[in-house]
Amino acid sequence: MARMKILTSHEVAEFESPPKFNSAERKQFFSISQAINELLAILRTPTNQVCFLILVGYFKAKRKFFGQQFSQLDVDFVAHQVGVNSSDVNIESYSRETYIRHQRLILQHFGYQAFDELSYFVR
Repeated sequence: MARMKILTSHEVAEFESPPKFNSAERKQFFSISQAINELLAILRTPTNQVCFLILVGYFKAKRKFFGQQFSQLDVDFVAHQVGVNSSDVNIESYSRETYIRHQRLILQHFGYQAFDELSYFVR
């Protein structure tokens, strides 16, 4: 039996990719509320702070997570937002465990719940 094709290849790629923000959208989606600022304050490293806020922004924009697919423009913008030098941010050192913990914080902050443990992982 043939499979029904709902999205084109381009639409699938767009759905699976993090948002591509312009300048105004970066300001909107990476804005730091008081509650987010309190969460940022408990994060110890510049890498964790920047990656967390990028995950927040991407989640606010698309309501999903994209692994560690971070645009360098977003890294630079968010680093400036949180007051760190972008050269102090090492995405490669952002561990999978920390990523999962940040996902849980973000879901809780926005009042969402994962379907199951597997939904934390981006394939």
